[in-house]
Amino acid sequence: NSTIDIPVGGEVLSDYDPAIFAEIDSHALSVPDSALNSIKELAEYLIKPAKNDLEKVRSIFRWITDNIAYDTNAYFSGRYGDLSAGGVLRSGKSVCSGYSALFQSLCNIAEIEAVSFSGYAKKYFYKPTHVYSKTTHAWNAVKLENEWYLIDSTWGAGSLNGRNFKKRYKDFWFLTPPEAAIFSHLPEDPKWQLLGEPIDMERFREIPYLSDYFFAMGFSLEDVYKHLNSEGYRGFPEVYPQKVVIDIVNGPVSKYLDSEESYLFDFKIDDAAGIMIINNGKRTYFDKTENLWSGTITPVKGPLSFYYKGNGSDNRYWNMLNYTVN
Repeated sequence: NSTIDIPVGGEVLSDYDPAIFAEIDSHALSVPDSALNSIKELAEYLIKPAKNDLEKVRSIFRWITDNIAYDTNAYFSGRYGDLSAGGVLRSGKSVCSGYSALFQSLCNIAEIEAVSFSGYAKKYFYKPTHVYSKTTHAWNAVKLENEWYLIDSTWGAGSLNGRNFKKRYKDFWFLTPPEAAIFSHLPEDPKWQLLGEPIDMERFREIPYLSDYFFAMGFSLEDVYKHLNSEGYRGFPEVYPQKVVIDIVNGPVSKYLDSEESYLFDFKIDDAAGIMIINNGKRTYFDKTENLWSGTITPVKGPLSFYYKGNGSDNRYWNMLNYTVN
């Protein structure tokens, strides 16, 4: 998975496992109604068990992503209502500006420096020909141990499914690596890209949209940038939303594979009963060795798709990853 260094009490925690926040998350997800009378009361309740600023921020992020719904009526009508932190707390719903305002306000009460800013966001059907006439999104940055980190509680809460909001927590948007966020988020003020060398709008439009599902599957940032900047770059494989955690330990990052070449794939999926590959109509199945589903394949020309079958009563295979073989 993509790594991120997180400061904890003066030390650095690398490549963190969300499980380390189990206690904080449990606290944030069980806030009583009596703590919702004001922003101040909510902030004070959320940070009660926190041992450091990181845990304070985590508690705030988890509460917002679990309790604030995206206001689809406001989004499609353009009538946004009260986008202040207090207004969002009272209504329990908002668009991105309200999410970011609430996050910033809760952090400020918790004595954590946070900012809210606007910018441009890509979504699934993004095309490089798209021209932005105005900013389209708002999110946050938070300061921990004198370093800034990116937070997007709106995208962390779920996503639009047509004209409906689908609640689906995404840990990816908690302290997101700037090098990954830039594939979908471009702040209006370049300094909030948090990149050593900020990119401009022209470059942002050129680079592909890579979703949180792509990075959650475990493609490394190093491999992504190496391929993006290579002479042979022609795109990345398609990754689909999943119901289980999938980690691609080995596998090419290029969308296009060569026929008659051999490729090693290793997947770590804790909750899977099988992995199936369909290449130009032919089905093959991976074997499991210890905790990895592994196989070496020599594909033929045509589409190449990976499917997994979850444990339990559902015998369906779900599409998770698509390549094209030349």
